[in-house]
Amino acid sequence: MGGFLGWGIAVVVVLFLVGIAAFIFWIVMLVHAASHPVENKAMWIILMVFTGVIGSLIYYFVVKRKFAKQIAQQGPSANQNAK
Repeated sequence: MGGFLGWGIAVVVVLFLVGIAAFIFWIVMLVHAASHPVENKAMWIILMVFTGVIGSLIYYFVVKRKFAKQIAQQGPSANQNAK
């Protein structure tokens, strides 16, 4: 019986950690959408608020990766001048 209980606790701990990571990812994507010049900013924020992590994943793959590529192509000097 102790073996099953140990596995149950391990599963709960892993799921808890995955949930915390998903929550942090959701917050980071919301902050990115709110603080950067993104097209359809209001739509993305509303989508992420109502769909949670799923909306944040969609935002990451559709907007954030493209945004990061544009920043990388501009070079580090463009980032320093923008501040």
